[in-house]
Amino acid sequence: ESSSPEALHEGLYKILRGIQNEFGFEEAVIARLIHKPPTTVNGWFKKGSVKVSKDGYTPDDVQIYELIELYDTISSYFVKTEDQVKWLKTEHRAFGELSPLSYIYEHPSHLRDVRRYLEARMNP
Repeated sequence: ESSSPEALHEGLYKILRGIQNEFGFEEAVIARLIHKPPTTVNGWFKKGSVKVSKDGYTPDDVQIYELIELYDTISSYFVKTEDQVKWLKTEHRAFGELSPLSYIYEHPSHLRDVRRYLEARMNP
């Protein structure tokens, strides 16, 4: 068990790559979800390492962790991956008639909003 920054960076890469593969998303979709330039995400995936601050969360890093938390929440809410992806792509009144994906693309804070919406549905 290593707590080195390299281990963290590699672990975050593996998680993001896993989310990308599970949902069948292009790298550009992952970039839009975490509000990063596609070139940044492409660089991470080529290196197998997601660089985050070693001194705690920065505003830039928060989006990465928010996406991971959303993935965990949606995986708890829907058993099947196809149901998870369908939900993410379906328009909802709660998000102004946008799909959760489109809603998240609008603003970085919307990742948290979508996760909290699902959490509230899980724990009424």
